[in-house]
Amino acid sequence: MSIESARTMIETAENDTALQKQLQTAEGPEAILAIASEKGYDFTEEELLSVMQEKQLSFEEELSEDELESIAGGIIRIEDRRRNDEVRRRNDEVRRRNDEVRKRVRIG
Repeated sequence: MSIESARTMIETAENDTALQKQLQTAEGPEAILAIASEKGYDFTEEELLSVMQEKQLSFEEELSEDELESIAGGIIRIEDRRRNDEVRRRNDEVRRRNDEVRKRVRIG
């Protein structure tokens, strides 16, 4: 198994329209690994994903409504968390300033 084998298969597909079509219609890495094995290539899913990232390729899978909602929900939760963190920082700053004012009032 080698990353070079994955690289070779992808480079071969650039000039081999039949292989290119097979890879483009494959549904996920498992299907690509099966096609690769049939063609005599030997690499792992991790090696495939590494080469795909290197060549800026991706799987063209459509996401289900549940997956889309899950992603959107995750983004919203991240944004909410960021806003909450910002509110906490501002509240901490206000408390710090109030404490300083209280100290000055007691001293003066």
